[in-house]
Order: sequence, then C-alpha cells, then structure tokens
Amino acid sequence: MQVNVTSTNLPVSKQLKADLASRIKASFGRTQDRIAKASVTLSDVNGPRGGNDKECKVKLTLTGLPSILVMSRKDNLLKAVSTALSTANLTLKRKIKKHQAIHRQTIIETVGRQHELA
Repeated sequence: MQVNVTSTNLPVSKQLKADLASRIKASFGRTQDRIAKASVTLSDVNGPRGGNDKECKVKLTLTGLPSILVMSRKDNLLKAVSTALSTANLTLKRKIKKHQAIHRQTIIETVGRQHELA
C-alpha cells in the first residue's frame, strides 16, 4: 500500500507525517492488501480563529472496488485523524463483506445452473 500524507494551512513536521504513515498501515491490518493507495490530507479550516477546525480527509483507492473517501473535523488534529481512520476502516470492512457476499451468491447461482444442465 502506498501512503501519501499532505497538509494545507497547517504546519506538519516530516516526523509526524512518517508517524501517520506507519499508523495508517497498522490501522488497516489484514485489509491493507485491498488498498492500492491511501491519501491523507490534513488541514486547518478556520486558521487561527480556533474551534472544531482540524480536518482529516482519508481517500482509499482500492483494487477491484470503488474508492472510499472519509472526512473528520475535530478541535484536535490527532482526534480528527483517529476518527477518520476508524471510519475508513469500518467502511472498508463493510465494502469487502458486501463484495464477498455478492461474489459468493454469483458462484452459488453458477453452480446451480451447471447442475440443472447436467
């Protein structure tokens, strides 16, 4: 999985970007083989005015499935990252489960047709 961490209107150190990249890889665990690319964009929406303005967007480009885009906005950057990664992980697991169920049903229908023809 290729991981890309960028930031807009928010100073983020290279060390933090590297830490986030490793955290992203760890958070997806067994499902990361389905992810071709993970793009994370960090931003400060309101600038110095404060409030719930730290935003984290996570885009997962998947192999064989449509992409996932998740956004979280919190008062703290790490909270926003944590929430976005958690939501992206749940969404990915649901998408994989649904895809497997559809694939399984297709196989069952194909085998059923083969038995009817025999």
